[in-house]
Amino acid sequence: MHMLSIVLQVILAVVFLVTGGGKIARVKSQVEGFSHLGLPMWFLTVTGLVQVVGALGMIAGLWYPAWAVFAGLWVGGTMLGALVSHIRSKDSFRKALPAVVLGVMAFVVAGVNGL
Repeated sequence: MHMLSIVLQVILAVVFLVTGGGKIARVKSQVEGFSHLGLPMWFLTVTGLVQVVGALGMIAGLWYPAWAVFAGLWVGGTMLGALVSHIRSKDSFRKALPAVVLGVMAFVVAGVNGL
């Protein structure tokens, strides 16, 4: 396995376990962020679950590269959705930047592992 992929997978797994768990737990900052984007609160829980599944896929992908491809596309697609939400809310590029960076990282994982 490529070292770049391992590093990115670990980073993405940690980020999405923390942020996805925060969404599921309805941490105040996550609730405020979703309110700002005009998204319903039930979608906060769904997004949290999607992020945790992506994180688990990144972890599984450390041993099974096909899972890394799946997780990379899954998380990358989620970040595209986040980017669209930021654009629709007329957020600054700075506010949307984490979605861009994490999305690129996720698509790199998918590509390096055989997409």
